[in-house]
Parts: sequence; C-alpha cells; structure tokens
Amino acid sequence: MIESILIVAFLAPLAAILLVLRRARLPEEEDADMVTPQEKSTRSALLWGAVAGLAVGLVVGQVVGAELALAVAAAFLAFISVRVLVSLAIARRLTRTELRLADAIDLLVSSLRAGASLLEALDSAAASARRPIREMFNELSERVRIGERPDRVLSEIERRFGLESVRVLTFTLAAHWGGGGSL
Repeated sequence: MIESILIVAFLAPLAAILLVLRRARLPEEEDADMVTPQEKSTRSALLWGAVAGLAVGLVVGQVVGAELALAVAAAFLAFISVRVLVSLAIARRLTRTELRLADAIDLLVSSLRAGASLLEALDSAAASARRPIREMFNELSERVRIGERPDRVLSEIERRFGLESVRVLTFTLAAHWGGGGSL
C-alpha cells in the first residue's frame, strides 16, 4: 500500500514535467515561420528546465535513495534554476545581437553618406559585422542582386530575427527601395 502511494506520488510530478515538455515543443499544426525567436527561446528554456528537473529528480529519488519529497523539491529547484540560466543566456545573446546590429547600421549609414549605393553599403557593413548580422546583410544583398523582390527578402529576414531593431531596419530599407530617395 505504501509503495503504491509512493509510486503515484512520484509519477504525479513526473507527469507534470512531461506536460511541460509537451507544451515546450513546437506544435505540428503551427507554422514554424510564425513562431518568433523569443517564443522559441522561452520554449527552449522550458524544455531544458524540464529535462534538468526530471534528471535531478530521478537521480535524487532513485540513485541517492532520498525521500520522495526531497526528490520532488530537488527536481523543482533544478527546473527553476536551469530555466533561469537558459533565459539569461538567451537574453545576453539577444543583447549582443542588438549591439552588433547597431554597429552595422552605423557603418551602413556612414557608407551611404559617403556616396555608396545601398547594396555597396550593405556589403561594406557586412564585411565588418559579426555573426549573425553579417549573414543577414550578405543574404539581403545577394538575394536582391539575383533579382528577388527586396520587400519579400526583408519580410523573411524580419520574421526570422523577430527583434524590434531588425523590424525598424527592414521597414526603413523597404521604404527606401519602394519610394527611393535618401535614407
């Protein structure tokens, strides 16, 4: 009787962690392009936290042989700790990307003021930028050069990055390509 109660008490948090894992996955019916990077990051943090919580709970409960309450508490603590750490790492990476984009935009504006064409300015900014901004500017200039419509390329880049500063940049570039004039 006690064993069955302990098994049920251990399976309840396990079921909760599995539910979190299921919600962390991208649903099949949802279009992957419509999910923003921030949503993917949140789901990633949930997933890693749930995996860590499950692993720590199993180790503390089964290997160490601690009581069930201690195993559940350790699993919850691991879940929260890993989720916070992953969220902080993601926020740090997004901040670094924002700063790199600001530097690349400064160089883009300087090149345009010096008289370069928009594609030459994009190439110049890409040459000095770091990943992932370099890939974004290279992709933009290459795809426009081969004849793709700039507004389509810009909307794909905006959707992929999902950052407000990228949204403002793509809107500005789309307005320039659509109406001409000086940036």
